[in-house]
Amino acid sequence: MQAAILSGQEMDEFAAAYFAAMEKAAGSQSKWEKLHAELYRLLSPAVARFTGLQDSDDEDDQETAEGFRADLNDYVRKYGFLAQIVPYRDAEWNGCTSTAATSSTGCRAARTAAWT
Repeated sequence: MQAAILSGQEMDEFAAAYFAAMEKAAGSQSKWEKLHAELYRLLSPAVARFTGLQDSDDEDDQETAEGFRADLNDYVRKYGFLAQIVPYRDAEWNGCTSTAATSSTGCRAARTAAWT
């Protein structure tokens, strides 16, 4: 059984904060760098869960952490490839708008619905 490293609620919160930061930065690199610290703060719980598994004395926990790392790297690689060949005209296909991320359906639901 795999440990839950990522939480759906945390992913939704991160997506909402990411798109809000993009809007606030409005293309300014210095503003983006200041807002970026908040994004790292939102990632802290998942990083702590991953690090806990990775640093565990239990071999199964370590394997879970490495499996997660491999799956995440695979996802990023495949997403990068698909982003080159699939025309993401709908903002919800390529992430979420801040409106979608804060709606009652949430960012994950918007992404899932876009693919079905």
